[in-house]
Amino acid sequence: MKRSRGRPKILDRSHVLNVAMKSYWAQGFSNVSLNEVCRLAKTSKPAIYREFGGEDGLMEATLQHYYDQVLIGVDKIFASGLPFDEIIEFWISVSLDACANSEHPPGCLFVAMSNAPAAVGQATRKSIEDVREKVLAVYENWFEHAKRTEKFSKDISSKRAALYLHAQFCHAMARNAAGEPIENTKDVLRLAVSIFRTEPLLRKI
Repeated sequence: MKRSRGRPKILDRSHVLNVAMKSYWAQGFSNVSLNEVCRLAKTSKPAIYREFGGEDGLMEATLQHYYDQVLIGVDKIFASGLPFDEIIEFWISVSLDACANSEHPPGCLFVAMSNAPAAVGQATRKSIEDVREKVLAVYENWFEHAKRTEKFSKDISSKRAALYLHAQFCHAMARNAAGEPIENTKDVLRLAVSIFRTEPLLRKI
């Protein structure tokens, strides 16, 4: 009588996504193989394929997980109700101070993937665009709200302002990933976004 092979072990999706996120973020997503993720997560490649459809599906899900776990915290700053200039400073500090936390690798996984679209699959490229649109929508809505409440009256379109803010964030994260001292990066970012401030930038850069 043949021994029953039994049911496949149930994969812990959240655990796998956490392992993949930390590995891709710390080591560079292009430097981490699917086999390495399987080893670290203590799962099998067939299990990954069943759950995510392959490496591209895993990367796609990992980026969405990164947004839900990390980037959404930054986005929430813009709904905090703080004064306009305080939100800008809070955004700068939180974005870069998180990188100084020993639990977080430098840089930003989303920015790293965005800067190397040829190194990821079609599903991941779509996920990159989805996350980008979410982030831009947060920025644009914030500018629109600030204009309606007369907290921001400069003649800059909200859409272009959002694109500019996002570009400065990406640049700062790339500098951080490259090893630039955090305080230097903060000062550069403060100067770059000083065009939005309603009060002069008094802190010496």
